[in-house]
This record gives sequence, C-alpha cells and structure tokens, in this order.
Amino acid sequence: MICLPALVYLLYGITTIVDDIKNELANAAIIRTFVVLFFTFCLESLCIVNMSVVSWAFVLLPFLSTGLLVATILFHVGLDISYGPDLLHPQQKNSNSQYLFTSKYYDTFFA
Repeated sequence: MICLPALVYLLYGITTIVDDIKNELANAAIIRTFVVLFFTFCLESLCIVNMSVVSWAFVLLPFLSTGLLVATILFHVGLDISYGPDLLHPQQKNSNSQYLFTSKYYDTFFA
C-alpha cells in the first residue's frame, strides 16, 4: 500500500501527464512520467522509514510557497479583489499607477 503523501503526488503527477498528452507534448509526458515515478518512490521510501512528516513537507511546500508568493505580490502591487472591476485599492485611484490595471492599459498594449 502506498502512503498518502506519495499517493497525492502520484495523482497530481498523473493529471499533469494527462495534460501533457492532451496538449500533444509526448516528450514532456515521457520525461514527466519518469520524474513522477522517481519522486513517488522517494516519497514512499521516506514513509517506510517513518519520515512521513518530511514526505508531506516535500509534497505541500511547493503549493504553500506558491500561494504565499502570489499573496505577497498581490499585497505589494495593491490589488484587492473586494474593490470591483478596476482592481485598485481606493487610495491608488488617483495615482499614476492606475493605468497598469485598467482596461485602457490592456487595450493599448495587448489588443
């Protein structure tokens, strides 16, 4: 029986492999298959030697650090989803940086 952290990583890996196959990235899918199997084996080995906490840390650390990084960036840029469509905090509405996140910016540079 495979331990839970290894199973979570294996299921996540399988979804990324299926996504690679769906996007016709056969070489990436093959390489990712070997990487997923190797790390699943490593996580299972950690569980066998009673280090499941370390195994969970290896599985969850990328997700937690990505979430923290995104939250930090949104905080420093000043985005706040509770303020509506212009995405700017009320104190920033009169600043020069407001055009960075309005439709005027996107229409000008990404149209």
